Amino acid sequence: MDYILQITAALNKDVENIAFLSYFPEGKLDKKLLSIRQQIEVAKKNKLTDALELLKIWEQQVIEAKSLKQELQVKDNPALDLNFYLPELEVYDMLEKRQELLKQRLNKDSTAEAERKTNKSL
Repeated sequence: MDYILQITAALNKDVENIAFLSYFPEGKLDKKLLSIRQQIEVAKKNKLTDALELLKIWEQQVIEAKSLKQELQVKDNPALDLNFYLPELEVYDMLEKRQELLKQRLNKDSTAEAERKTNKSL
C-alpha cells in the first residue's frame, strides 16, 4: 500500500481509530507515541514527506485518543491487540526494523572506515 492510500485510510478512519485507541492502556499508547515520534525524526532526516504526513496523522490520533481516554475515563481493555485491529500500524514495526538495519549498516561502514584509516596510518 502506498503512502497516499495509507493517508487516505487513516483520515477516513480518524474517528474510529481514536475511539478504538482510547481503550488501550496509557503505557501502550505512550510507547506507540514514542515510536511514532522517532519515526518522524527519521522521515524528516530522509526527507520522506509522504511518510512524514502519515506519521503526523497517526501521532495526532494517538494524542487525541489519550485525551479522550482521560476526559471520558475510558477503561483499558487489555484483550485488544493494537496491530491486529489497525493493520496500518504494522508499518511502525516495519519502519523500526528498517531503522535498526540502517543503524547496523552505518555502524558496520563506520567501523570499516576507521579500520582503513588506521591501516593507512600504520
